[in-house]
Amino acid sequence: MPHFNLLQEFPEGCFEPVPIDGFVVTLVDVERFGSGYRWIYRIDNIDAPNALSDWVLAIEEPCRDFIGDAYITPTFPSDEEPPELELYEDVENPGTAPDPCPDDAPCSPGEQVVGFKFDDLGLGDQGELDPGESQLFAFVFNQPPIATEACAALKFGQNEACGLICVPDCIICDNACDCTDAVNTFDCTFTFPSDCFTLPEGVTTDDVLSGYCIGEETIGAPVACEGVAEVFVCGQTLICCCDVLQWTRTVPFQVQLNLPKEGECGGPVYECCYQEVTVTQNCFTCLDETAIFEPLTCENTSIEVNSITDNEDGTVTVNYTIVLPDCVTEVEAPAVQAPPANTTNRPVVNNTNRRITRRR
Repeated sequence: MPHFNLLQEFPEGCFEPVPIDGFVVTLVDVERFGSGYRWIYRIDNIDAPNALSDWVLAIEEPCRDFIGDAYITPTFPSDEEPPELELYEDVENPGTAPDPCPDDAPCSPGEQVVGFKFDDLGLGDQGELDPGESQLFAFVFNQPPIATEACAALKFGQNEACGLICVPDCIICDNACDCTDAVNTFDCTFTFPSDCFTLPEGVTTDDVLSGYCIGEETIGAPVACEGVAEVFVCGQTLICCCDVLQWTRTVPFQVQLNLPKEGECGGPVYECCYQEVTVTQNCFTCLDETAIFEPLTCENTSIEVNSITDNEDGTVTVNYTIVLPDCVTEVEAPAVQAPPANTTNRPVVNNTNRRITRRR
């Protein structure tokens, strides 16, 4: 399967429409989004016999691990401006196309496409993608933008069609940092007496009372590792593996939550849940930087209650997050040349760094 040489820019053809059996699929933009990039695709239904039900982009491991939130718009007339992208949760990663690609398909003939899947299209509030209508799809990719060609499989009615489209590629460093998620979200389970007290109707997360004590924190020695970085130099955008430090802070917390309950007489009264938990916070810096973890106080630390679930077995589970202040870095950094104009979607990538390993 063809792929782009790392020394090339994004080819212009990468953003051109790709006809796929009555549909047209287009990579319309790759935009900076938070700490990553959001890849935005547009699908136009020209004259397909059925509405689109799902589609899969063949993004391979380990690149799929860098995919974050997905987004979608409602369907809209193809000659009008698209509406705003909305968070979309009916995705599968990995996901598999329901049927194999046709034997005469330009990619994966006779094979089922495995990758990142937008599923159950047309079943929600977005509407069905019928002829003359269009829809935007997007996902966040938490690496600098590098493109490779891969198969896209579209399912509509009893039909499966496949075509080649540009998708994210990724760089894996030899000594990749262990980007373990911070540990700061927990469940606390309350036990209600089954023969009397119950959870009142209409209880919300705002009704949960919380209190906590902060224990003695531990900041581990930094661990050297490598991460993928964009570097702007001499009019070019380089993407390479760069040495960084990973710092970790662990803090014990004693947490007490109180949840209102009601009985036959009197009240209000509360049920208590007590926990001892340990919060882990990560911070990455360059080699010449030092991570600064702000000392924890009752003013810069908080508990956010996320959800209340009545398990209907005499127990209620409250999910909560302990929010710590972000770490900061301190360094005397030299002036950095401003990035060249119009490079967000067309990066020049350096593949001469011997530590870079590309996965397909």
